[in-house]
Amino acid sequence: GASLIYVGFYHGRLAKAASVWLRSRPEAAEAVLHHMAATLLRLDVEGGRLPGRRYGDFRNYRTALQRALTKPVPDPEGPDESDLIAACTFFGDLSRKAVVIFAADGITRGTASAAVNLAYLTGRTERAVYPAVSAANAAGILTVLGNGKAPAESGSRGTPLFAGKTLVRGLYVLAEDPLSAFPDSERWREMMGKLDFLVVQDMFLTPTAALADVVLPASSHVEEGGSFISAAGQLVRFDRVIPPVGMGNPEILAQIGARLGIPRLRDVNDPTAEIERLASNCTAPDSKPALFAPSVSHFVVEDTPGISLVGYASCFYPVHDAKLRRSGFAELEPYDGDGIALSPEDAEALGIVEGVEVVALSPHSQASARVKIDNGLLPGVALVSPDAPVALALLGGSWPLGPVPIRLSVATT
Repeated sequence: GASLIYVGFYHGRLAKAASVWLRSRPEAAEAVLHHMAATLLRLDVEGGRLPGRRYGDFRNYRTALQRALTKPVPDPEGPDESDLIAACTFFGDLSRKAVVIFAADGITRGTASAAVNLAYLTGRTERAVYPAVSAANAAGILTVLGNGKAPAESGSRGTPLFAGKTLVRGLYVLAEDPLSAFPDSERWREMMGKLDFLVVQDMFLTPTAALADVVLPASSHVEEGGSFISAAGQLVRFDRVIPPVGMGNPEILAQIGARLGIPRLRDVNDPTAEIERLASNCTAPDSKPALFAPSVSHFVVEDTPGISLVGYASCFYPVHDAKLRRSGFAELEPYDGDGIALSPEDAEALGIVEGVEVVALSPHSQASARVKIDNGLLPGVALVSPDAPVALALLGGSWPLGPVPIRLSVATT
């Protein structure tokens, strides 16, 4: 099998399965990837093993890399030299399979460029460098709808549905199969059995669709085209390859919306135009990118790092599945609420215990939340469930989900 190299801040599934875990706070991940590239170049003493050396813009990249590495990153939780050498030994040996996975929760565009450059340098441009994004499907929603303000009320989540703490009696499931893909499928089956009405729109008759009162057809991305928000926060458009068989997804949703009295969805082009308008703050990737990213950014980290807040879906994911528990990869138990997870070290330093309500101040806003202690966290990193109102407030309602610096204080009554 492949050697797994994980660059990230969470001692969870990836860190436990990795051959090498390069510990890194979110804002220092770019620097770790730069140091990997520099270590690979240093180990390549003969100068002929790395395909990237043959690219025309390699000299510019090497110069920018050396300039970026002039200032060391003060990350006391970061990897040591032996870890970097071990990772580069795996990744630099092109005769063996090796994969780098970096935590894209809290990714910066500089981190994305550093990952691309690392792939070009080694010639591992396919299935070798992956971002580990917890809330990828929420990126577009957070980008186009987030305004930096917490909504007055939180939406319904899976845990309240399980516990019967919601008035939801009907559910519309679009291109998802909770009975097959979600942990604790039996609880989902029980919850769906209590609904008055279940609609499933999918390309296949999944186990979830088999329970539905109404099943609607769905078309795939190759039949629709569209856009998505990349891990680097860019709006990427793609064209359809074949026409949809029958009525496409936008047409079905537009007709349902019109019959429900939603005039803004009367035309199939309305959703696309609205996305284009709301995502106007996103940049588009270069149409003709260089082999190496145009520049290596100067990463800036404070000399005395504080606490960085990141949106992280896996932190509060409802894991009850017996297979996951047996594997040793089970994360946290279900967490229902707008809480902030802290490492035990940070909680002790701040004099905060689990369950205490704190006031969090970020550059975007201020919000109160209760504290959850998470033993898997590196000191200096705080996590929040990305769909929580407190996340929209503190993270500014944008993608990527941090990192943003926060200050915490115990709430006074």
